[in-house]
Amino acid sequence: MKIQKIAIALLIIGCFAPGVKAQTTRTRVNVVPAPATIGHRSIRAPGWEFRVTDVRSVGQIFNGQYMTYEAADTWIAVSVTIRNTSGKRQSTEDIPFSNFVSTLVDFRGNTYNSFQRELKYDTDRLFKPLTPGETRSEVWLFDVPRGTQAQELMMDLFSIQQGTVSVRL
Repeated sequence: MKIQKIAIALLIIGCFAPGVKAQTTRTRVNVVPAPATIGHRSIRAPGWEFRVTDVRSVGQIFNGQYMTYEAADTWIAVSVTIRNTSGKRQSTEDIPFSNFVSTLVDFRGNTYNSFQRELKYDTDRLFKPLTPGETRSEVWLFDVPRGTQAQELMMDLFSIQQGTVSVRL
């Protein structure tokens, strides 16, 4: 059963492979910045909070819980947490933040798309709704040239509200 769920997840992830673009717009969306402590950045969209908890260069190999990822050059790993703030159960399909439609911007203005993510929760929960207050953590991996310094994470919102939001790193 667990293997079947992983296979379904990989099939869905394959649908968002590079070159396949989700329908989104590039208009700016006004989101409410959440109170942030040093080293933590977050944004809110209706019913959801997105928080960057760590940004670091991890080298060419990233050993995740479920698999090992190898970059062409080096990985920048962006650790994120997504929280249901709605007060009701919400489907994972309603989460407006995704690594599939995210872009890392460096200090020179170069952009890099994310095409790998490491789940920090049991894959059995992948398609289960989030209960009120529940968080799920992931690591989004960006293959970048060595020496790249991340400045901003941009995401196209989808689902209920569309547009682009960004988080300063």
